[in-house]
Amino acid sequence: MILVVASLLVLLSPLLVGRMPALVERPWRLAWLAVVALALQVVVIETPVGPAAPFLHVLTYVLAGGVLWANRRTAGLWVVSLGAACNGVAIVLNGGVLPASPDAERAAGFDPDVEFLNSGAVEDPVLPWLGDVFAWPAPLPLANTFSIGDVLLVVGVGVLAWRGSHRLGTAPSRQNDQGAAPAALAGGGGPVAQSGATSVGRLEARSVLARSGSVRGCQPTPRLLDPRAPAPRGTDQPRATAGTPPVLLRRPGGPPRPNRH
Repeated sequence: MILVVASLLVLLSPLLVGRMPALVERPWRLAWLAVVALALQVVVIETPVGPAAPFLHVLTYVLAGGVLWANRRTAGLWVVSLGAACNGVAIVLNGGVLPASPDAERAAGFDPDVEFLNSGAVEDPVLPWLGDVFAWPAPLPLANTFSIGDVLLVVGVGVLAWRGSHRLGTAPSRQNDQGAAPAALAGGGGPVAQSGATSVGRLEARSVLARSGSVRGCQPTPRLLDPRAPAPRGTDQPRATAGTPPVLLRRPGGPPRPNRH
């Protein structure tokens, strides 16, 4: 429960300074699958489901992994994925239970009579340092143990909430899945990006026109590439010879250049 509360506090933290969390407005793929995984984990922890509890616990991480993979291009999600991977690997290697430090369990005041705990003491645990080695002590509300993976999950939620956040009442900036604004497509990003987009557009337009033949004189001839090449039959392009003055050849979209051959 402390993990859920901490994640919610971090998620809503941008509101304290008048900013809208980006995590709330972002469209998520397979969001319903994340809800199913969370609900299933609550059922596994809070209700007696018998011997199937470890298997169902692992299944919740498999479902969550599918959601993370579907949204893998989201900037900052790799932190959440790393935290989930740390917990998932430790749970799978320890029979469906996240190993917990006995000292952390005593500090959190866990009840040993509970039928199933998503985290608990394991005999000869594998990778125990990935387990619940930290404790929110019992005198405090929501006493519980937590792992390094849980810390990464909360940090990842904070990154997703703050990255791309905007002031309340203003429109969010459009960003691609990698978190970088497509400045060239949006018409921004400075003169370098604009000139690059313009050059690409000119090249594509010339290529389409030349292939379609819709504009007279657009057919690609060797003289556009090499002025020494013979002029195609039926054209009025002069052939440069020795002793003749330079002929200015104008390239499409560029300044004239002299033919010195």
